[in-house]
Amino acid sequence: MATMEEKTSAFTKLMQEGVITATEFAAIIGALNGGGSVPQKEKTPLEQNYDEVFSKHIINAFKSPGSCKWPPLEQDMIKKGNVKILGKDTECTYIETYIDATNSYGALLRKKLLLVLEDGKITRALEEAQTSGVTLLGMLANAALKGSWTDIVKL
Repeated sequence: MATMEEKTSAFTKLMQEGVITATEFAAIIGALNGGGSVPQKEKTPLEQNYDEVFSKHIINAFKSPGSCKWPPLEQDMIKKGNVKILGKDTECTYIETYIDATNSYGALLRKKLLLVLEDGKITRALEEAQTSGVTLLGMLANAALKGSWTDIVKL
């Protein structure tokens, strides 16, 4: 039988690897200590909008929407700066986040996303622009779009 210290260490490792969230970790440790689960705090309108954008829009861009997981919104994920959207520099406030989803082979992949904010609401969901091609035109397109973002879905 594992000691409480060994269990805590194992769950800490799972949290650090991104398998469980900090909230899930707290609930597990609380249950192990006999205290039950940690009460959930009420979500802010932005947190609700964030979860809604993922659950109603972004997951539909993947082959297996049911496998999709994303992190809870944290204050340090909200940033302000210059973002290259379709090759054009744009000053905006955005949420830097990701989504984990399985591909058609069953492998779990992580895709970085930017969610653009306007007046406290998410208005665009962006993924890194990807181009391909070995022709001169393809190489020029790759260079022009390097570091650029494009819409993953229409909101």
